Amino acid sequence: MAKYVAEVLWTLKDGEDFGKGRYSRGHTITFDGGVALAASASPHVVGRWAVEAAVDPEEMLVAALSNCHMLTFLHRARLAGFLAVRYHDTAEG
Repeated sequence: MAKYVAEVLWTLKDGEDFGKGRYSRGHTITFDGGVALAASASPHVVGRWAVEAAVDPEEMLVAALSNCHMLTFLHRARLAGFLAVRYHDTAEG
C-alpha cells in the first residue's frame, strides 16, 4: 500500500494571543516530494486571522476532487483510444 506524507508546521508569532484566539492561522504544508504550500484557515471562517493569499482546506478538497476527476478522465480517454492534448476544469465547491 502506498504511503503519503504531509508535514504541517505552524508557529505562534510575537504579539499574538493564543488564549484569546488572536493568532494567525497561516502555516506551511510540505509534501514528501519537497513541495511546500502556504496554507491557512479560510477567511470565511476566521476573518482577519486567516492568510488570504494561502490555500485553505476547503480549496484543497475541491482541487483534490478536480485533480482525481482529470486523472480518471485522461486514463479512460487513453483506454478508449482518444488522444487528449489539453484538459481544463474550473471546479467549485
